[in-house]
Amino acid sequence: PKGRSVIGYEKLKAQPQILLVDDDLFILDMWKLESQDAEIISFRSPTECLRYLKDKPDAIDQVQFVVTDFLFNNDAMNGAELARQLKKLRPELEIFAATDAPKLAAAATSEFKDVLSKRVYSCEELASRTSL
Repeated sequence: PKGRSVIGYEKLKAQPQILLVDDDLFILDMWKLESQDAEIISFRSPTECLRYLKDKPDAIDQVQFVVTDFLFNNDAMNGAELARQLKKLRPELEIFAATDAPKLAAAATSEFKDVLSKRVYSCEELASRTSL
């Protein structure tokens, strides 16, 4: 069923794919509930995400943008390292850090299109920051 659009995808293709990497199940569920106009491909760790992309190498080409946490309780890899690995696969990919520790992530701003606080960003705000 069609629900209200909260992401504002006028700038994006129909049914965009968003890669979401966060160890917080609440964040993953929130995105899935609010993003009815997008296909959310979610992972609980950077390692899980990279394993998926290794198994399905063409999947990265379908992704509109990536939202990743910066610090993970369940993985030694952080969001900046994930961003570096993803940029090796697709250099022009826009990657956002959404974190409770924006000052830490800000040190790695060259890896990210933008660093957002989990407490402030909305799906609409994020879509407006993409260059698509």
